[in-house]
Amino acid sequence: MTLVFEKWSEVSSRKTDRKWSKSLTRGIKITAAASLLVAGGYAMLSERGYVVSENAVVSAYVTSLRMPIEGFISDINAGVGTSVEQGGALARVQNPRVDDQLLFNLRSQLKRLTSERAAVQAERAGLEQLRLQLEARSRDHAQASANRIAALVEEAERTLAARAARRDQLQRDLTRKQSLAVSGAVSQSDLDRIRGEVDVASREVDAQRAHTASLRTAASAVSRGVIAETGSNDVAYSAQRADEIAIRLVSLNRTASTLEAEAEETAERLAAEERRIALMTADNLKAPSSGMVWKLGTSNGERLGVGDTAAELVDCGSAFIVASIPQDRVPDVAIGSEARFRLSGEREDRVGLVLSVTGDAATSNDRNLAAVPLKTASSMATVRVVAPPSLNVAGECLVGRTARVLLPVARGGLAGSLNKASGSFLSGSLVNSLGDFLRRLS
Repeated sequence: MTLVFEKWSEVSSRKTDRKWSKSLTRGIKITAAASLLVAGGYAMLSERGYVVSENAVVSAYVTSLRMPIEGFISDINAGVGTSVEQGGALARVQNPRVDDQLLFNLRSQLKRLTSERAAVQAERAGLEQLRLQLEARSRDHAQASANRIAALVEEAERTLAARAARRDQLQRDLTRKQSLAVSGAVSQSDLDRIRGEVDVASREVDAQRAHTASLRTAASAVSRGVIAETGSNDVAYSAQRADEIAIRLVSLNRTASTLEAEAEETAERLAAEERRIALMTADNLKAPSSGMVWKLGTSNGERLGVGDTAAELVDCGSAFIVASIPQDRVPDVAIGSEARFRLSGEREDRVGLVLSVTGDAATSNDRNLAAVPLKTASSMATVRVVAPPSLNVAGECLVGRTARVLLPVARGGLAGSLNKASGSFLSGSLVNSLGDFLRRLS
């Protein structure tokens, strides 16, 4: 009897435990469903008055680093996600096949001009030395001529004085004999003879005076560097040669000046060409602005042409959100208002200002954006929202992160319709779903 009672008690206890377990499980399910529906209802109520975008991404404008010259890439020291500073070297490009024919021609031309200029300077120096020697010889010749003519002048003056004295003596003899001829002491023939001698002596004095004057004129000309002797040139041969050399020196000076100007011009062109060749032969690819490497369009050893994109940079500190919304919700978005958004993988909302609302073409045609929302079949509009700044470091930069955006509804428009739709959904679909779920549990 006792054994039967114990078995009956055991069976009753098991039935009670099963009933209690079912009730507990049902209660847990009901509580979970109610919590889920309440959370959903709260979420829908919290989003009333907002235009919701599930297709949004954090973007920024891309700065392209393009090739300044064609050549081979080497020494890449920055990969995707690397932070770079403005002016920092990302890689090096080298072009060993640059055309340097003009550089070679300019060097040859400068060498030739330098040689010609040196030859002209050497010739000019030699002719200048010869000119100095000829001028010295000419001065010596002029001095010798002046001394000789001075001696001739002195001789002519003394001869003139002697002849004048003889003429005076003859004139005195003539006077004395004329007085004697009156008394008959001197014959008429002697008187005629002495008269002839006086006349000859007078003429000789005049001739000597003219000769002396001529010599004085020649002496004056020699003192001025002019030779006035019969049968000679106006200047000495040395002076003539010095004049010819002076003319040649003028020509050489002009030639030297021309060569100097051409050499200076060629040297400037050569320096400019050397700088150009240096730039065309090798260069460092430097970051045009601070940011993070978004894309790398090359690798070591690759050859790129002028204008090809080697890398793309983004500044994570100036990022913004690009959200896609239906075209019919454009009038409901309030520009300048605070928008709420939540980045993928985060649990907290962030706040940003609505910058603009444009058509979808404004984004699809803008190739400078780092990221854009996904394409959809229907016509969409694009909303830009200020995003929080982030560091230009991989893992910290927000560019490329997707987001869920709540855009404030402007007054009027579809705001009332949105509230009605939300209320209807809560009073109808939400309650019906909750009833169906509870019936399935029972």
